[in-house]
Amino acid sequence: MSISEELQNTGYLFSNAKILMAAAEYDSALILLKTIVRAGKKNSEVCLAIGKCYESLSKDQLAQEYYEESIAFSASLEAYQKLANIWLKAGAYSEAAKIFGRASASKLNLDVQSRLELMQAAGNCLAKSGNYAAAVEQYVCALDLDPKSDTVCSNVGVLNLHQGRIKEAKSYFSDALSGNPKNAKALFGMAQACLNEGNKIQAHDYFIRSLNENIQQSDALYQLVKLSFELKSYVSAVRLLQEYAEVSPINTHVLYVLAGMQFFLRRFLESKSTLNKILELQPDHAGARELLKHIESEPSWRTFNHGIEPRAEGHRSPN
Repeated sequence: MSISEELQNTGYLFSNAKILMAAAEYDSALILLKTIVRAGKKNSEVCLAIGKCYESLSKDQLAQEYYEESIAFSASLEAYQKLANIWLKAGAYSEAAKIFGRASASKLNLDVQSRLELMQAAGNCLAKSGNYAAAVEQYVCALDLDPKSDTVCSNVGVLNLHQGRIKEAKSYFSDALSGNPKNAKALFGMAQACLNEGNKIQAHDYFIRSLNENIQQSDALYQLVKLSFELKSYVSAVRLLQEYAEVSPINTHVLYVLAGMQFFLRRFLESKSTLNKILELQPDHAGARELLKHIESEPSWRTFNHGIEPRAEGHRSPN
């Protein structure tokens, strides 16, 4: 095909390249896209498409170069997001934060929500890189756009909590919960803050509220179990352990803790059922065998508490 013919057919070539990309035929798509480039019709869309092909072929360095070139021709939100994703895959969170920051500060015609999400993404990346001060600064800028964002407030609360600023953390978590009382992250953060202050009863209640909103929080579940044993308050923990066991991969430690709490609540039939389930999965589970034997034959069950409470050292949160 001559150059003049290529110039006349670049639209057709680009349409076919997109069809090939949709079919995951990236090498073939690249042939057409490079034909367009050779014809002198390189633009933002073509560079973005070439970048996507290279990324799909695991050639991230080349993908990065074309995403940058796409932005240089005519910036688009997608190009910024794809470029940031290259850095995220490499674990280069500071670099990804810079890209999200460039996007949020660009002249793109973005609505408030889109710009807010970019600023949050930059803050999240900075937090993952360990640059908490810069992350807080980014989140605070995001709050200038939307002072009532419960997501941003909870993120700032978490960072303050990590830095030991408990009062400030609670203030941000409170703001988040004012906007969204069901924000599981803010509820969990508030529980941790209360625990740091030594208020175990209030922490216990916040852990329950957080797990009510999102049961898939193994750290919150472990903290709740630990506090439930300390406070001898088992009812809510039993309910939440049962819910967790239903939706999570089978974990015999979680089931054993559940059986122990059912035992302390004198729900012996439920405890036996849970113990039998453990023994089906792990026949040599000594603790389950001991507790089951005790339920079936020992009248002095009130004195039994060996091995039920979660381990203080070397504990791994249930997952």
